Amino acid sequence: MFKFFFDTADVDYIKNVLDKVDIDRKSILGITTNPNAMSKINCLTLQSWEGKVKQLCELVTDMRNGQWGGEVHIQLPYSRASADEAIRFADLISSWSDGITSVSMKISPSPEILNVVYALNDMIKTNVTGLSDAGTAYKCIGYGVDYVSIIPGRMEEVGINADKHLRFLHGCDADIITGSMRTVSGLARAIYFNTLPTIGTRVWDQIIDGNIDLSTLHVCNDIDPKVFCPQVDKTNLELSTSFFDQMDKLGEQVYKDFISI
Repeated sequence: MFKFFFDTADVDYIKNVLDKVDIDRKSILGITTNPNAMSKINCLTLQSWEGKVKQLCELVTDMRNGQWGGEVHIQLPYSRASADEAIRFADLISSWSDGITSVSMKISPSPEILNVVYALNDMIKTNVTGLSDAGTAYKCIGYGVDYVSIIPGRMEEVGINADKHLRFLHGCDADIITGSMRTVSGLARAIYFNTLPTIGTRVWDQIIDGNIDLSTLHVCNDIDPKVFCPQVDKTNLELSTSFFDQMDKLGEQVYKDFISI
C-alpha cells in the first residue's frame, strides 16, 4: 500500500478512520498539521499546541505499533519569522516528541529561513509547505530540506493543472508531499505520481462513504517526466501567498506566545 500522512489534528476522527478503513499500519508515516488544522480543534495557543502535539505523537506511535519511528509535522506559525526564531521554534517543538515519533517542522519558502535549513536539520526534519509550483519546489530542494509540499487540491480549485507540476517533479532528489486534497480522484493522482499524500477529513469521508479499497490506488512506475518546468504565473504566486496569509492569521496567537518566551 502507498505511504501517507493523516491530515488532521483530530485524534478521535483518526481513531474512527482506523476502525472503519483497512489500513496497513506500516503505510502510515504520521500526522501533518498546520494552524488551520489546530484551529479546527480549538488549539489556539502555544500551550494547547504543545499538549496536542504530544498527544499526536503518542497516537502515531500507537498506530505504528511502537516499532517504527513516525512523524508529526508542525508549522512555524509565522511565515515571515526570522532565522533565529525558526531555529528557536525548531528546538522547542523537537522536545515535544515522545521519544519514538519525532516532530518535524513545516516552513515557508522564505529565503531567510531556507538559509538556515542546515542548522535546522541538526535538530529536526524540515518540510517546505504551501507550494503551488514545481519551480519553487526545486529551489527549496536545493537547500537540503527533507520534504517539499505541493498543494494540488487548492491548485485545481483556481484552475492550475497540478498534474503538470507533479510530473515535472517526478524522480527528483527529495520526498514530495501532496496536501490540501479535495477528492479521492485527486488522491489517486497524487499516488500515481509517487508522492506522499496527506489525507484529510474531506477525503476520508469520501473513502468511507464510498467503501473505497485503498489497495486499488497504485503508483505508476513508468512516468515520462517533463524536461521544462510548467508555466508559473500570477495565479500560482497568489495561491501560495493566500495560503500563508491564512496560516499566519490562524497562528497569530501561537506566534505571540512563542516570541514572549
